[in-house]
Amino acid sequence: MRSVQQVADANPATAQSLIEAAGFTIRKTTRHPKSAITVEPGGLPGRIKLIAKAVAHRASYEWQYSTDQKTWTNAPASLQAKTAIAGQTSATTYYFRFRAVTKDGEGAYSQIVQLLVS
Repeated sequence: MRSVQQVADANPATAQSLIEAAGFTIRKTTRHPKSAITVEPGGLPGRIKLIAKAVAHRASYEWQYSTDQKTWTNAPASLQAKTAIAGQTSATTYYFRFRAVTKDGEGAYSQIVQLLVS
């Protein structure tokens, strides 16, 4: 005996009506895209850990931070998709972004993420 799921998978055009005719409901899933960059406290006061989604096997990563999203300060580049930045002021909100540099050139900056430094 075939399951409702197997029959629905075999007949995508009529899958919804097959599932509902069998007495089941279709659950809608919401996918939240993962950010290309995450930021978290670095374990010490004023220290921040940045983790980017790796772009390519051979890439370098340029990191920037800002307190106003207008003036950006460069942090040291890295050959890994993660880095740590120290010396941030407590009780200040910082904004972070990165871009990858590959053999094809510089990529666009990532979306901006923020963290209130403790």
